[in-house]
Amino acid sequence: MDKPTLEFLVEASKVLNSTLDVNTLVLLTYDLITSAVDCETCSLGRLAEKGNRIDVLLAFGKSGESVKGLTVEAKRGVMGEAVRTGKPVIINNPERLRHYQDAIDQKFGFAKRNSLAVPLRRGGNIIGALEAINKEDEDFTSHDCDILVALAEQIAIALDNARLYARVKRQVRERELLYEVGTRISSSLDLNEVLNLILDSLRQVVCYDAGGIYLVDADASDIIAVATRGYDPEMEKRVELKFGQGIVGWVANNLEPVVVSDVRKDERYLNARDTTRSEIVVPLIASGKIVGIINLESDEVEAFSDDDLKLIQTFGSQAAISIERAKLHAELLEKRRLEYELELARRIQRFFLPDRLPEIENFDLSALNIPSEQVGGDYYDVIPISPGQWGLVVADVFGKGIPASLVMASFRASLLAEIRNNYSISTILRKVNRLIWESVEPERCVTACYGVLDSKARVLTYSNAGHLPPLIVSKSGIRRLLKGGMLLGALEDSLYEEERINLESGEVIVFFTDGLTEAENEQGEPFGEERLVDVVVSAIDRSCDDIVRSIHESVWKHSGGKLADDLTLVVLKVR
Repeated sequence: MDKPTLEFLVEASKVLNSTLDVNTLVLLTYDLITSAVDCETCSLGRLAEKGNRIDVLLAFGKSGESVKGLTVEAKRGVMGEAVRTGKPVIINNPERLRHYQDAIDQKFGFAKRNSLAVPLRRGGNIIGALEAINKEDEDFTSHDCDILVALAEQIAIALDNARLYARVKRQVRERELLYEVGTRISSSLDLNEVLNLILDSLRQVVCYDAGGIYLVDADASDIIAVATRGYDPEMEKRVELKFGQGIVGWVANNLEPVVVSDVRKDERYLNARDTTRSEIVVPLIASGKIVGIINLESDEVEAFSDDDLKLIQTFGSQAAISIERAKLHAELLEKRRLEYELELARRIQRFFLPDRLPEIENFDLSALNIPSEQVGGDYYDVIPISPGQWGLVVADVFGKGIPASLVMASFRASLLAEIRNNYSISTILRKVNRLIWESVEPERCVTACYGVLDSKARVLTYSNAGHLPPLIVSKSGIRRLLKGGMLLGALEDSLYEEERINLESGEVIVFFTDGLTEAENEQGEPFGEERLVDVVVSAIDRSCDDIVRSIHESVWKHSGGKLADDLTLVVLKVR
């Protein structure tokens, strides 16, 4: 090798070793190649990690902007030939060059007269290739090839050093980011804040065009997107999948990460973005159980590497713990809210129940209301109408909690208002039915039995609106108060029948809600009406307080003290 060539290579070495920044190195390489072999322009490509494409770092210009994202198939073009064979390629025939057209030629339409390409080697491995294009006024020679091969060795070293430097720099940044994110998500108990922080932080170290974090309900096999980036506005809404649906569903099913180089070739892919070409999906596992999934998508083929997978898995380990902690915190807050709601409902319910029962001529009276843990809408009352006239009502609202308590309050207010305005029981219930139908949801119906007791005449006039029939128990048998109509609030217009009953001395009238008869034992057997009648009959000669106490003890023993619903009981005995 002649002295000028040696001096050039020595100077080139100094230039190439002056920077570890890839972009700066690429611009320096352009000047060195065009000077070394006196060519019009040049291209520089780096072999992708999987070896099936060449990422173009430089082509037809010094700015680098014109080749952003451009790739060449590793088996096509002059550079591809040099990579495939591992040998220099000299082509001085324009006609022959047409057979070597690649993505660079197609993009720029550059007319090639001749071309010289050499592989870039590092540690015995080919890491890319460089190509000199259009020798000024003559053909490329073996001397040009020797110079370019020698220069390629130095460029390969410089590129590899820059790559290693970039990797180390990235690893340092990743560790800093992991520490920073770990600190921030550990200090947050807000689930949405945690998920959005993870997505935004990942973008600093992994290039992606769209992504999302899904929460997984393993029991229901549901997958719900709760934080997303880069999707169309319609896709930004909550997306629900089932286990097994799409690549995300496959990962949820198999608990394994997936890196898809080209989603167009993967039948599992569900098309959420037309521009997506590659995808990486990682399960988030805490305490051996899947709690979520990270899904990232790119518009480039083979965009995600093994390094990206390892990094996302590291993020995922932190994310899984934070998600689980945030979910537990949310569940705790929800539990406290429900406890507050239940306590408030109990207060509402107790407020509308009578503090103490009145003394009624010719009758003994006792009542009991035991709220379950899940507050319902049971209601009973004894309402003075006029001297010797008493309104008796037992009702049950569908549902539980505050909504049921509010419906109960509405029913009570409507009933009291109509009692003051009307004497006819059927008219009262018809108007109350209309008011409930107009003011509450269809599923918030009310069952009720309302009657008016004439204590002097010992007569009960009643109407049953879909409620469990109250029982009149005597030593000779039982009667059920069945006359009435539909439950309240089910239909806009309902008619109700009345029935007048003469009461005999010693008879016991029992009003109750389904919390009594439906109380179950360990075998799931309800207490039932038959047991209720047996208890009343056995205690029929005793006071109402004793009868109520006996019924309570029997139900409590049968259910083991566990009530699924409110238990309400009103017992009236003719003296």
